[in-house]
Amino acid sequence: MSIKKLSLLAAITIACTCTKLSAQTFMHSIGANISVMSGTVKTASSSSSESIMLTHVSYFPRILITEGENNSLSFGLPIGAGVGLTTDTYNSGSGVFWSFDVPAVIDYNIGVKSTPENDSRFGGYFGAGFGYTFVNWTYDGKSTSNANSYGPLVRAGMRFGFPSFNQAVSVGMYYKIGMETSKFKTIGFNVLVDL
Repeated sequence: MSIKKLSLLAAITIACTCTKLSAQTFMHSIGANISVMSGTVKTASSSSSESIMLTHVSYFPRILITEGENNSLSFGLPIGAGVGLTTDTYNSGSGVFWSFDVPAVIDYNIGVKSTPENDSRFGGYFGAGFGYTFVNWTYDGKSTSNANSYGPLVRAGMRFGFPSFNQAVSVGMYYKIGMETSKFKTIGFNVLVDL
């Protein structure tokens, strides 16, 4: 069975376990993430293994599709963008990169911040989706290169609630398998404040 079929089957199963259909509630988070993309970059004359480490500021809007007393199913876009410094180890050059990450995910949420009213002290989520990452870098202001990666992803994390402030902190990770020529595999970690 393909990844797409498994993802769809999992989403339908989770939706059926949520007990209450509700209006689509909007929730959002802000924070940061760090990720590493590893793959083989091929040119006309050679190929080389590359690893790219990215740091992003993230904004995560999501809509609750279904809600129960202690769970929900959500659709979200945990987008991120960042700028950083990079070093070319082969040519001893230095430069600047900028990047953005645009995944679309469906998550099953339980416990704190699974719904706006849930003020538990602990919770979590797991889900799947599809993501696109673009990275562009310039060395010594002379040459510009870029890397694109897109493919299915899985993600999971924990939330720690602070009921007196009506907030929670999410700590999570994700793994994406690239479908592009370079077949970048991306592992990422994030920390978000659920507002």
